[in-house]
Amino acid sequence: MLTKEIDCVSRLVMRLEEIDIPYRFFRGISGKLTFAGICESSRGKYGGIKLNDKRGKLTLLELLRAVDNDSLKLNFCLRDEDACLRSDKCKLHPVFLELQKHLEAEFGALTFRGIIADN
Repeated sequence: MLTKEIDCVSRLVMRLEEIDIPYRFFRGISGKLTFAGICESSRGKYGGIKLNDKRGKLTLLELLRAVDNDSLKLNFCLRDEDACLRSDKCKLHPVFLELQKHLEAEFGALTFRGIIADN
């Protein structure tokens, strides 16, 4: 009889084969997702990692913020108020702020359940 470990490893290998994620990225990403509450991890005989999205409401915005919030920003001046000394005088800063709001609203409206259903 195949063990639970063999079952889990088989499923994991099949998924990793489909998506080709290097191990070091998988370890780092899974930790970030668990820390953000997107995934749930547990130890022990029946432990593992699983998606913590029972209602199907996980958005692309939540995922991006959990993994690398700074990559979501259109420009470095939006990462931190002190990142640019010209932000208060810059004519582009308010434009970037408005675009950032629209971008985040779009990402926030996209749930993974919706993306999967549409494809």
